Formats: sequence, structure tokens, C-alpha cells
Amino acid sequence: MLAGQKWRNLLSFGYVCLLLSWLLGFVFLLAKLFLNHQLFFYRQADQLHYQDFVNVYMSGSLVYSGNGHSIYDPATQLAWWNHFLAPIHIDKALYWQYPPFFFSLMTPLALFPIALAFLLWTALSLTVGLAAILLLLKARRCFSRLDVALFCLGVLASLPSWMTLRMGHLAYFMLGLFALFYWSWVTRRDLPGGVALAMCSIKPQYLIFLLLPTLAACRWKLIACALVAELILIILAWATVGFENVIGYPNVLFHVETSATVHGVNPEQMISLRACLSQILPQTVALPVSLVVCFACLIALFLAWRLAIRRQGQAIPWAMALTVTAGLLVSPHTHFYDCLLLALPAALTLPNLNIWQALEEPDAAFRTWCLTLLIYPLIGVFLFAAWEFIPGAIHQPLPTMIVNLILLISAILCFRSSLLNPATASQEIQSLSSC
Repeated sequence: MLAGQKWRNLLSFGYVCLLLSWLLGFVFLLAKLFLNHQLFFYRQADQLHYQDFVNVYMSGSLVYSGNGHSIYDPATQLAWWNHFLAPIHIDKALYWQYPPFFFSLMTPLALFPIALAFLLWTALSLTVGLAAILLLLKARRCFSRLDVALFCLGVLASLPSWMTLRMGHLAYFMLGLFALFYWSWVTRRDLPGGVALAMCSIKPQYLIFLLLPTLAACRWKLIACALVAELILIILAWATVGFENVIGYPNVLFHVETSATVHGVNPEQMISLRACLSQILPQTVALPVSLVVCFACLIALFLAWRLAIRRQGQAIPWAMALTVTAGLLVSPHTHFYDCLLLALPAALTLPNLNIWQALEEPDAAFRTWCLTLLIYPLIGVFLFAAWEFIPGAIHQPLPTMIVNLILLISAILCFRSSLLNPATASQEIQSLSSC
């Protein structure tokens, strides 16, 4: 017995050391790319690769330079890129179709050189994402300080985290907004919840999922706060990029998502149902079909939230876990770095970080859920190796979709158990409801 426990402790310690080494490797790679001037763009096999953050920086630069009224003009975006890349010249740039107010909010980044702007962006995104997760973990009061540190290590060392930091994407900001919204929703703090909800309109495909608990609970005050915050964002956009860009944004978004000529959407590389549909259908068909499936899922999730609100207790965090996992698979626009959002259901539902206790869990669905989340960073290690050594593997969404599908099925079964048997051992997860 003692010998077995010793081996368990050694393996657990080895796993932690692996994640810490993996994280340090990420930092080393970022530093190496930065010092070699390859962080923002580089050439490989006569192909130019560039980072998403360059488009974030472009968003603010266009407004700062007085080109705010032509932010969605492909020629304007391409001209900015060629000016940035000079003397390198490109004929097609990664088109940027974020909401108008996003361009306005990014304007302060243009005050700094891009390297400093990237460092500030990365520091702020990590602060927002991890601080919101820490808020949830602290509110649950079932994790020690060591557990909290290990949880953050797991998040930082995950492959979606690496992709987010490498590309300079918004996933940590979205994680922070999701977590802030949930905490505000549960603790009935409508103002921060409304602001978080409005800010999530940066990615409209996820905003609709967060509307579900708000509408299901008839939280009209929170919705009013969100509408006021959204109105402020619209006014800001109107003042900086023009009213024509505000009212014309839906047309811009639909054109970009369905066009076969716009560079940067890459639906076949997404990790949602749309990727599968894009393999067999043209985008003018694949997107509407995926939207229909998404709408059907939204109806089912709304009903699930209604049941969870009636039942209360552990049904609430499981409803949120179900919403996030389902959103990753049926949302019409989901990429690999969006898997960072899984940190939220992990923070809400994992009873501890002990893999060995998870292996002994009698409930098969809950055992599968816990083990998959606990080894998610390790799965990323193998995926990264496949990406490095198998040509084209990085563009294959199926492995990630399979893992996320396992999580979705497990979440459905655990949600069902939380409705039928809220006091079973597998569901003894401290909620925020008492906060």
C-alpha cells in the first residue's frame, strides 16, 4: 500500500515537473522568436506566416492614423500590411472582421512600437484570464493554495494557451469575460455581469451562448446593464470608425464567413461541426447548415438552463460546463485556441486535482470528465509532437474535436445526474451559489 502510494506521488510529481518544463519551453520559444525577429512574421518554404496580433495592432493603427472609416476595406488593410512588412510585399492579407468597437478599443496600442504593444497585450490578457479564474477558485473554497497554483500551471501549460500566446489572440480575454460573467450571474452582481456580457460581443458566436442563462433566469437588470454597456461601445465605434461601419458590420461578417476568396477564415481548420461540413459543402451552404444546428443546440441549452435554475445546487455549474463544451463543437466559428475556455468548466466542476482519486470515481461519466480535463495539458504535449513531425497535422481538427466530444458527452451525463441525484458522491462539488 505504502509502495503504491509512493509511486503515485512520484508520478504526480513527474507530471507537475513535465508541465513546468513544458511551460518554460513555451517561454523560451517565445523569447527566441522575439530575439530572432520572427515573432510577428517569418518565411518558411517560400510562404509568409504571420501572427494574429499584427491584426490586433493594425486595428488600433488604422483608427489612430485617421483611416477609421475604411477599416473593413480589404485594400486599406492590405496597404497597412505592406507598409508594415516593407520591403516584403504580399498580394493578399489576413482579413480582420472583428466588430467596429474592437478597432476603437485597440487604438491605445498604436501609441507604442509593436513589440512593446505585444508585451503589454500579453501581460494584460494573462492578468484578465487568470484573475477571473482565481476569483472562481477562491469563491469555491475547496482548493488549497497549492491546488490553485497547480491549476494555473495546467492552464498556462496547455496547448491552447501556447497557441493563444504565440498568436497573440484574445482567448485569455474571453476566458476572463466568461468567468466574470458566470461569477456575476451566480452572485447577482448585475453591473459587472452586464459589462462582461457586452464585451463578449467581440465574438458574437459566444455571446449568444452566454445569453442563455440570463434569459432563462429572466435577469432583466443584467440584460439592461449589458444593453447600456453595448450602447456605449456602439457610440464609441460611431465616433471613431463611422456609423456606416457600425450598421454595415453584419453584412461584412456574413460576406467574410461565406466567401471562398477571403483569406483568414479557414473554416476547414475549425474545431467545430462547421469544419466537417466545409469538407463536403461550399461555404454558402456549410455556414447556414451549421447555424441551423447551432440554433437547435441553443434551444436545447436554454431548456437545460431552465431545468438547472429550478433545481439549483450543482445543476448550475454543470449547465455552464455543458454550455461551454457544446459551444466549442457547434459554434459556427471556433478555432483551437478557443479550447482555453475549458478552464472555466474545469474550475467549476473539478472537486480536486488528484488524478488517482479521479480514477477511483464510481460514476463513469464524472470519472471520464475529470480525467480528460486533468490530462488535457498532457494531450497537448502529444498533439504538439504530432504537429511538429506529421506534415499537415496542425490543420487537422478531428483529434481536438474527439476530445471535446468526449467532454460534451460526459457533461451531458453529469448534468443529468445533477438533476436526478444532486447529493451523490460524484456530484459533491461546492458551488458558488452560497457566495
